[in-house]
Amino acid sequence: MSAKFSLYDHHGFSQSQALARENRNKKAKRLFKVLVYAILGVLLLVFIAKLPSIVGRVLKPFPNVQNNLVNYNKIDFRFRTNILLITYFKDDIKEISIGSLDSTDKKVQLLKMKPDQMIYTSEGDTTLAKIFQTKTRTNLYLEKLTASIIKTLGLAIDGYILIDQESNWQDKASLEKIANDIYTPGFFFGVFGVKSYLDLHLKTSLSVWELNTLVNKIKNLRPDRFSIINLAESSDEQGYLEPRLLGGKLGLLLNDSLIAKEELTVSVVNASGVEGVGNVFKDILTNLGINVVDVVSAESQERSEIV
Repeated sequence: MSAKFSLYDHHGFSQSQALARENRNKKAKRLFKVLVYAILGVLLLVFIAKLPSIVGRVLKPFPNVQNNLVNYNKIDFRFRTNILLITYFKDDIKEISIGSLDSTDKKVQLLKMKPDQMIYTSEGDTTLAKIFQTKTRTNLYLEKLTASIIKTLGLAIDGYILIDQESNWQDKASLEKIANDIYTPGFFFGVFGVKSYLDLHLKTSLSVWELNTLVNKIKNLRPDRFSIINLAESSDEQGYLEPRLLGGKLGLLLNDSLIAKEELTVSVVNASGVEGVGNVFKDILTNLGINVVDVVSAESQERSEIV
């Protein structure tokens, strides 16, 4: 019994034809790979060429407002950082607070104030909202508002974030949502849209990197390290903001862990020639956790040294 061999495959092609077809398929696959790599290479070259403009667009500084009482691009997050937060719409304050971050102790406090909060100023008694509304008449409106808050609360303000929008966001739930949503795949796909929106609605003294650092530090906090302090409870009967009504708790809540552990003792010498500045600095230093033994003016100190 003899075996029979066929020179044709099941499609009716000869072996040489099948081999030629297989070679053509291999060449087609190689050509397809080359084409894919070529397209990817072109896209990569285009991306590299546009990378400087992309980075420049993302890192473009946000608009800011004149305010000589805060740090511009110089925040040291090793120490307690206080950021003035304002949401406004059509030149009216909707919400105002101070976000206070202690990186050493890994905690954040939100000091909530009311826009209609009465406050003492060198130009007379007014409200936080009315000081802000002077933005239609002067570029120094934010500096005046910052000065009034520093003087009243005895807290240094390191920077500010102003957002022009109708919806509120200065609460625990909203801040946690912002921290959780950022740096997700959806955020990166829409990063240009987010940046465009912020360029139109955000004014801040913080650089893009500082804002990124601040968000990251908040994002990495445990929920129990976030608290809200309602400063409306520290108003007197006439509605004036009076932090001393908190019974000294403000300094205990907001001292700087890194500074407080040094157990520093200092004297404040007011050489500015402006009455009351020494006491403002005393309050600021005390709230940071520094023991201030006395406050003197430069003139009185000079006389005591002569005697």
